[in-house]
Amino acid sequence: MDALESRALKLAKELSDFGAELRLACAYTQVDPASSLTKSRIVMEKLLLDVYVHEMGHEPRKPLLGDMLADNQFTRKIERRILSRMNAIRDMANLGPHGEAVEASDASRVLDDLCNILDWYVDRNTSSRPAPSADSQTAADTQSAGSIAGPASDPARKPKLRLWTALVGAAVLLFVGGFQLRHWLSGDKPEPAEPNSSVHAVADTVNPKHGFDDMADLQGTWKTVEVETEGEVGNPLYNTMLIEGHSLSYSNDGRGGISYTFDLYPEKRPKRITLLGLTSNVRIDAIYAFEGDVLKICHDSMQDAEKATRPAEFQTRPGSHSLLMTFKRR
Repeated sequence: MDALESRALKLAKELSDFGAELRLACAYTQVDPASSLTKSRIVMEKLLLDVYVHEMGHEPRKPLLGDMLADNQFTRKIERRILSRMNAIRDMANLGPHGEAVEASDASRVLDDLCNILDWYVDRNTSSRPAPSADSQTAADTQSAGSIAGPASDPARKPKLRLWTALVGAAVLLFVGGFQLRHWLSGDKPEPAEPNSSVHAVADTVNPKHGFDDMADLQGTWKTVEVETEGEVGNPLYNTMLIEGHSLSYSNDGRGGISYTFDLYPEKRPKRITLLGLTSNVRIDAIYAFEGDVLKICHDSMQDAEKATRPAEFQTRPGSHSLLMTFKRR
């Protein structure tokens, strides 16, 4: 393990919010540099959003990397040496999805810049938190030792807290006991949950390999079978979807169309896919599911990204603005 890899994995362990993507960025540097760049960009975007909210006191109008870096009121709060690395990551991460050739050395350089930014992020957050006083540390130690009565200096609270705890416990026991007794006397039995026979049940399965299998299964050419919106089936705008690495494009048999870069979150329920437009700041938050050789993708069809929300199910209804696309592998 080289120094850069060791450094990145240490940061991934320390910063759990970025851990999954950072480990993948490290793992892909040699085998798939373009994907490594994409993962580094995702980490950068998450980190920058957190910094933005902390510095500005509100979320950005568009939580996209390019938009946040273009906000002069925000970026003037960031050190120039760090801001230069952030812009370099944004520029380099755009090469792969745009079809430009990238090499392992490019991915390694970006990962090194990202590690420097993460070190800055850790130092920044540590210095912004006040050191605990001796009294607060003593209180924390008392709590961690199992005390539920608060600081030891306030013994008067203990009898009141014990009485309150006893009363609440008795009320809960009476409620639960009475509920169960009523059903036992009446002969009622709880209805067993019916199994989910819907084809959408596949979305509740969690991939134990955190996206590696799903990413591999998505690769290739898919034919558009059906498009449904507002509860009605309509004509698809594009008849073909091509997925190569982290790039996804819609076209009509390879002619025209639109392209995105994307990332998967198969540990979510339903599984999630987030797409970023290559020639615009369009972001699409969607869900996806496999059913054999059939792939379903569902997202909000609203043009205003600020009002669009990620769907929670693979269904469309009048007024829901959901767009459900069904594809079959060619």
